Amino acid sequence: MTDMVNNDIEHANNTNPCQGVCVVDGDFCIACFRTSKERSEWYEYTNHQREQVLEEIKVREQNLFDEN
Repeated sequence: MTDMVNNDIEHANNTNPCQGVCVVDGDFCIACFRTSKERSEWYEYTNHQREQVLEEIKVREQNLFDEN
């Protein structure tokens, strides 16, 4: 069990898209494109949930740049 927890924490640390800015403009952080909920619950998410958020971040970022 400890190995699974350690692997989850390692995954969370390695995949965390935080840029250290943490400024929300509208629905998302302007640096990492996560919602406030996603940022606050990042370490509670499963690896699968984090991977889903990372995929959504790509879409959000692309949509932002497509609008401009």
